[in-house]
Amino acid sequence: VLAMADASLLLECDEEAEEGFRLAQRLIRHSDDQLRVVSCRNTGWQALLRDRYAAAASCFARMAEDDGATWTQQVEGLIGLALVHHQLGQQDAADEALQAAREAASGSSDRGWLATIDLIIYEFAVQAGIRCSNRLMEHAFWQSAEMGATLLANHGGRNGWSPTASQEAAMPALIQRRAEYLGLLRRMADGDRAAIDPLLAILNHSRKLGSRLLMQTKVEVVLAALSGEQYDVAGRVFDQICNRETTYGARRWNFDYLYCRAKMAAQRGD
Repeated sequence: VLAMADASLLLECDEEAEEGFRLAQRLIRHSDDQLRVVSCRNTGWQALLRDRYAAAASCFARMAEDDGATWTQQVEGLIGLALVHHQLGQQDAADEALQAAREAASGSSDRGWLATIDLIIYEFAVQAGIRCSNRLMEHAFWQSAEMGATLLANHGGRNGWSPTASQEAAMPALIQRRAEYLGLLRRMADGDRAAIDPLLAILNHSRKLGSRLLMQTKVEVVLAALSGEQYDVAGRVFDQICNRETTYGARRWNFDYLYCRAKMAAQRGD
């Protein structure tokens, strides 16, 4: 039930998500501990996707510290907390939360959680590495966070995703696909034009996603293209961002989109 509600939330089917979360909570109403933790969990993810970072951080912190939470719920809370800190440019705090999550998950035979944490570490390294690149020095939000060099050093650089063949074979397909996408972003940011067609194919497939996720994917590709001085690709993808997507995904605090808009206007002499 929770998985279906999560999927509905990501696809911006908010009413279905709300109903799914309510049903999940009704099913565990016999346990005060679990009802409290799951309620906090659901509110946290909803708040994060609505850019209500203070509320999300409070929920995830309570979830991670709750004695009634299972170890998987504590790990999920720490991951959520790391994502909030990353969105706010607080990378040291994000790294600390991920380290705590890794420690909490390390004693389990469930390797999926460790793979998820490794993927998020790689995600942070790639995304921050692009935004802190020399060609995007005007991106004041990320430059002011002073995270680029430290982050890349701590996580082995943007090439840090290197599972063994056996590890990769056992990895969930969603994690593998996300890692491949991040690798393509990195190559684009390094000026590799061979990454263009695969990234555009991913964008085309992403049209099935909700406007928020599609918007975020397009902005990530534009930033990578700008970092790699591939201005033709940046312009092509930026022009695909439609009014509906900006309504859902480019509110005034989406600094990445606002930076892309300013950068493209400067490139075009507008």
